[in-house]
Amino acid sequence: MCIRDRGVAVVSLTMKDFTLDPAGPRYVGGRTVVVHASGGTKVACGVIEPLAGAEVVTIARYPGWSGKEKVLGMMLEKQVGSSSVHFKGMLVGLEPSVTGGYHVHTGVGGCSSGEAVDGAGPPHYYDTTTDPWTVVQYSSDTQGVAIVSQAMSDFSLYASLSVYGHAIVVHQNGGARSGCGVIGSTSSKYPGVVPSLSVYPEYTGGLRVHGMLSMMSSGSGSLRIRGVLAGLEVSTSGGWHIHSGFGCSAATGAGSPGPPVF
Repeated sequence: MCIRDRGVAVVSLTMKDFTLDPAGPRYVGGRTVVVHASGGTKVACGVIEPLAGAEVVTIARYPGWSGKEKVLGMMLEKQVGSSSVHFKGMLVGLEPSVTGGYHVHTGVGGCSSGEAVDGAGPPHYYDTTTDPWTVVQYSSDTQGVAIVSQAMSDFSLYASLSVYGHAIVVHQNGGARSGCGVIGSTSSKYPGVVPSLSVYPEYTGGLRVHGMLSMMSSGSGSLRIRGVLAGLEVSTSGGWHIHSGFGCSAATGAGSPGPPVF
């Protein structure tokens, strides 16, 4: 789905002869991804990071949700120390200019039904006397986009009170459930992520593009890329490419001048 009138685009592409296997052909780890406006101007930049000690979640429609908002997004869950998980990402298709919640739920049955999301216990996943998720919120902008960043102590990815396999549920402003994704639902031998995008060096225009890209490869020379971009020009098309550079602090580091990777 592309919410073109809000400047949002969904990325889904498989590229042959590229990989995140360090021993494979055309290794892209550490390379830059550059987003172009419709006229070709470079507007945003991010770096491909091999995914270690972290998980990426894709948010899609909650089962049974029939409202007009079509919530999508991606979140990166990263272990911080021994007893904290940091949630970072972007949600799109929300109600404009509101606050709402996003929480890890008890069930480990996926997002196929409300029963699978909640399991047999209370909806939210925790083991303390008070629910730590009630205060976790996003704030959407006028285009229904929210950038989220939240550290949750006393949780882990794979050890004590592990969030792996649990669902993240996104709620509307009034509490209705509209989005859902499973932490660790997609496995890959060689995963990677572009966790965020920054303004392309030397770009002085008014676009402020945000986004996250998830990458997966088996080592066989095929790279699967999925993601969400927001803050784009409305109702148009543009390009995004893997460039030859290794950083976004300067145009030369991002691979300009020069062609895309290889």
